[in-house]
Amino acid sequence: LGCEYQIHLTRDPGGRDHMLLKVDRGEGVEPGRADELGREIIYTAKHKLLVTPEVEVVEYGALPRTDRKSKRVFDTRITDSVV
Repeated sequence: LGCEYQIHLTRDPGGRDHMLLKVDRGEGVEPGRADELGREIIYTAKHKLLVTPEVEVVEYGALPRTDRKSKRVFDTRITDSVV
């Protein structure tokens, strides 16, 4: 895997949270390994974080690269008011 990733957090109309993890395949990694890498990430997240994300392994260079600090977490869930 490459060093670039993004975490997208959303909430469906039923109130369930959803996590999409986009990861850079990495330079030199065969495109045919994307499914295998995705399954490994799902397994690790499920057993270490108790979260089952959707994983999208993208082409090397598809995620933005910058010399500055990258934005990695995109949380579009509606924030509920605390009563």
